[in-house]
Amino acid sequence: MVSENLKAWYSRVPGCVAKRRARLVRHPSGGGGLFAWQVGVAAMYAEPPSPLARGIGPPGAGLSDEGAWARGVSPPLIRHAWRNQMGLGEREQTLVLIKPDALKVSLTGYILSQFSEFHTGLRFAGSKIVHVSRMIAEEHYAEHRGKGFYPSLIDYIMGRLHYPMEPEKRRVIALVYSGPDAIRKVRQITGPTNPHVARDNAPGTIRALGTVVPIKDAEGNVVGDRMDNLVHASANEADAEREVKLWFRPDEIMPYMRAYPTEVASKYYFYKDGQLLTQEEAGSVCLVAPGDLVWASDLDALENLLQGKPGPVTLESVAAKYLLNREGEPA
Repeated sequence: MVSENLKAWYSRVPGCVAKRRARLVRHPSGGGGLFAWQVGVAAMYAEPPSPLARGIGPPGAGLSDEGAWARGVSPPLIRHAWRNQMGLGEREQTLVLIKPDALKVSLTGYILSQFSEFHTGLRFAGSKIVHVSRMIAEEHYAEHRGKGFYPSLIDYIMGRLHYPMEPEKRRVIALVYSGPDAIRKVRQITGPTNPHVARDNAPGTIRALGTVVPIKDAEGNVVGDRMDNLVHASANEADAEREVKLWFRPDEIMPYMRAYPTEVASKYYFYKDGQLLTQEEAGSVCLVAPGDLVWASDLDALENLLQGKPGPVTLESVAAKYLLNREGEPA
């Protein structure tokens, strides 16, 4: 049935250009035959034809199934071809931070080239320059709270150590990379956490260019080490999801590349002095307004907090991304 519909459609296509494109577009496997031709035709319609069309590709996009069959093309084939063309077959994501020490020595271009699509097969899903607040720094490194190196680690990611007298230069570049096996690929390029270990065991990786700084207490005793390792990369899928949601709002990632569920907010949420509010008060900041697109887990957390229930994440981990770049941290 599919092949007969395709042949009928092919005979009705006006002009020679579309027919030529149908012949030239091949199945990604490189194979021939009628199936490859079907997928090739499907790919022609998978550009996608209209942002208002329904049923093909992600929810709310693509031709309707009836419209696809009317053109003699199998809807599943269009979906398959469209997803392959848009690179959505695998949407594993990972967070990368280019840290202040990398910016200090002008390694940004080198680092970006190492993560390029040519080398990794990964694509940018989001990027921004961030003046790191203490709130997001503490949430990002929450697992290290209470450790001897924790205060120095916070000052490090906030840029206070590398730019003590230049607050205007304190920033990181936050990136989301998306694609098959993204976490492993990125960590392979970044190398071991400890730059000394990276130089010995993985020369040529990014962190092999970093350094290890001893941390001393008030009496001058060494109490630990700080890894000035140039970049952060998510360690696993759970960390990647937590970190992407910590640093990025859903609307900062293009619709076709969002990897985690979202919802549309139906009411206001305000933040003031560590408290969550539903009514505006003097000095409060609106985090979310009706109609805003929000990570579903964040919305669950906000509702649980309002009801006094434990949430999957803290209030600060939700609020931090909405408060980024609003004003500078105290010098």
